[in-house]
This record gives sequence, C-alpha cells and structure tokens, in this order.
Amino acid sequence: MKAFFTSLCISFCTLAMAQPYLQVDAGTEFSYAINHDHTLWGWGSNLNGQIAYDGSSINVPVQTGSDADWAQVSCGAFHTVALKLDGTLWAWGYNQLGCLGLGDEINYNVPTQVGTDNDWIGIYAGQASTYAIKSDGTLWACGWNIMGQLGDNTTINSLVLIQIGAGTNWKYVAPGGYHVLALDEENHLWGWGLNEYGQLGNGNNVNLLVPTLVDDQHEYLKVSCGFEYSMLLRNDSTMWTCGFNGNGQLGTGNTTPSNVPIQIGQSNNWIDIEAGGGYAFAIDADHHLFGWGYNGAGQIGDGSTSQHNAPYFIESDDQWIQVAAAPGTVAGSVVIGSHSLGLKALGNNICVTGSNYIGQLGNALTSDLSNWSCDVTLSLHENVLDSDQSLIVYPNPAQSELRTTWPASSGQGIWMRVMDAHGQLIYDGNYVPQYSLESCADGFYHISVTTSDGKIWNGHLVVSK
Repeated sequence: MKAFFTSLCISFCTLAMAQPYLQVDAGTEFSYAINHDHTLWGWGSNLNGQIAYDGSSINVPVQTGSDADWAQVSCGAFHTVALKLDGTLWAWGYNQLGCLGLGDEINYNVPTQVGTDNDWIGIYAGQASTYAIKSDGTLWACGWNIMGQLGDNTTINSLVLIQIGAGTNWKYVAPGGYHVLALDEENHLWGWGLNEYGQLGNGNNVNLLVPTLVDDQHEYLKVSCGFEYSMLLRNDSTMWTCGFNGNGQLGTGNTTPSNVPIQIGQSNNWIDIEAGGGYAFAIDADHHLFGWGYNGAGQIGDGSTSQHNAPYFIESDDQWIQVAAAPGTVAGSVVIGSHSLGLKALGNNICVTGSNYIGQLGNALTSDLSNWSCDVTLSLHENVLDSDQSLIVYPNPAQSELRTTWPASSGQGIWMRVMDAHGQLIYDGNYVPQYSLESCADGFYHISVTTSDGKIWNGHLVVSK
C-alpha cells in the first residue's frame, strides 16, 4: 500500500493530525468523511444513492455499511468512489453515464466492488467520470467523455474502466468539470479535456483528447481543478491559477480569464489548495485558511455572501489541515454545489459552511451558514488507537526527519513509537524530538508520543522521499 499513501498525501498534503477523522470530501449536494477507525460516513442528498442511505436525504452523518477498512473516498457531482485498505475499488450513486465503471448505467445505492483487482492506489471522482491509478503507475478512467475528459482520444463514454495511454508513471489526478490535470512521478504537469477558457494552462484554448504534457520545466506538489478553472501548487510553494474567472475564482484581483498560469501574489508559503465549483481555498504554512471566488451561499465562510476576487484571510485560527469544496455541476444554466468542509489539527469535529438546503453540512439543520462552524461529529468516533489527544507531526509529508508537538500545557515527551501502515513497529523507545527517517521507506506511518502527565498523543505521517 506504499504508493497509495504517497498518492493520498499529495491530495491532502497537510493531512496528518486530525482526530478523529482521516479525510473529508464534498460532492455537489452531499458529503463524506472517513473516521479514524476507517469507517465511512455520509450525509446530504441521496437522490442517486450516493450516500448509500435508505432515504432521499439526511442532515446528520450516517455510517455507510459496517466495514472499518476504508482508506480513501472521493465525491463526484452525484456519485461516490472509494478505496479500501486492501487495494480494492468500490463505487455507488449516479451511474447514467457509466461513471461507476460497473459495465452498466444503473444507479447503485450501496458500495459495489468494481472488478476484482486489488492493486488500486488512488481514486479520483470527476463530475460524472472516475479516474484511478494502479500500483504499476497506470491510469484508468470511465464515465462521461463529452469533451474528451477520459483522455482515450475519443468523446465516447465508457461504462468500464479503460487504461489511458501506455504510461506507467502516473502519480495524481485532479478532475474538473470537463477537464483534467495530472502529475507524473517526476511531478510534471499534464492536461486534457475541455480548454475553452484555457483551464489546461497550455497557452491556448484548444481541447485535448489525450493526456498532453503542459509543463516539464517546473515541479508541482498538487493540482486541483474546479468548474472550468485550475489551481497549481509548485514545489517552491507558490500558487498559480488559470482558466475561467467570472466569479474571481482565479484569485487574481479581477474577473479576466487566463490560458496561462498566473502566480497569485508573491507568497511562497502555500501548502495546500482546493478548487470548488466557482470558488477556491488555500492553506498557508502557518495553517491559516484563505478563500475567494463565488460566495453566494456563504461557502467561503467569511461571514458574508460577498464575492472575493483575491485570496481573503478567513480567520486567525492556525490549525487548518484540510478543506474540501463542493465540485459544482450545471443544472440548467446554473452551476450548483456551494458547501465546504474542513478539518483542524486539534479539533474533534468537522467544520462546515455554505449551502445546506438538503442537509449537506451534516449539522442536523437545513439552513445555510456563512461562518465556519466546527460542530459536526459522527455518532461513533472512538479512536481505535486509544489516544488522549492529537499529535501535530511536521513536516508532512517528510523526507529526512519528523518533528512533533502538542499543547504546551501538557507534559514533556518521554516515550515514542513509530508504526508503519501494516502495523509493524519501526521505533519504540525514548522520545526523540527530531526523529530520523533514514530507515523509513515511502509510505504512511502512525506516530505515538507519551508525555510525562500520562497522556498519549497520536498523529500520522506520510514519508515521501
């Protein structure tokens, strides 16, 4: 599973510390979270079976089945795909265009295994398409292909996962509304699909039917695609955007589109980016949250419904580690999908803001929020690691060493454990403030620190050398 956790970290490059949740993701009108015990929870709309619930919608989190082995979840407009820890791929929800990869166009209201392969390492849901990477580095896709977004050199939908090209070095995929950006193992940028507004960032507005190299002169940490625009995070921690800009979602201070990436400000301390339907987020190295773009439902969480054309500092809290924005889709002439989810390093709840007419915020209400509210919790959130508190592990991902911290009000570190994803104990001894990762291969690790006041602090680390 090494490659899976490396790939997962690219998607959530600061996700390591939140208790009790491992991941959140937002669909157009629904939401999902993976609990620390690897159970899966959904809420919001279920009109297409996308949260695997008995009713049409629910405004509080409900567990999807009883399995406790979920590793990654990704939400499309109306469908859900997920990976289990054993490398198997599962899908459910809307399937009229074949985006579940099950060989038909029937909606499914329970998680259904896609094929029998168990070597999947990354899964990425587009608007009505699905992309997946195997452990051999090959890229696969299925579903809607009206603009060539599958990358198979056609515009024909596919009801099953098909291999895209012959490449074996794919690392990460970021689907947008009708376009896709991806990174290879060298962290170079590729793009394909719709390019009407220059969202592929290659300097023109011509659609591409196959993965095409966009930039091999720079290395990228992450890419994120919204509805007809794109965000890019380079390895120098600068942030760039391109594509449609009618709602200020590029963050350039205006509403002018661009078919080449434009650097946003002069800052070089960005650590995560997230593109939504017509709005965007970024987290800086101090774990502050910034948002901008369309804000009609309060989805930026700044206390207003006003549009911002440049990154807007949301609040002084320095604990943000992940944010998920609804992808947006077209309903008639309107782009819908306007709610956001977030996780904080020392928080025990899920933070939410924005549209809530069908319960997609999960706070037992159906009224919109324009301020972030961190009060959504799962019915069962016991920490299977039996920790007392959350441990902040940094840098994350790490290459050579890890460091840890916890609230100063607690005791001093006296004991430390490092365990890999298979449960193998790597280190079990006296607390080490700067622990060398020389003997740690790439992958996902659990870090535990016992302090002098008897508390156990748990966190996670992704090693990516």
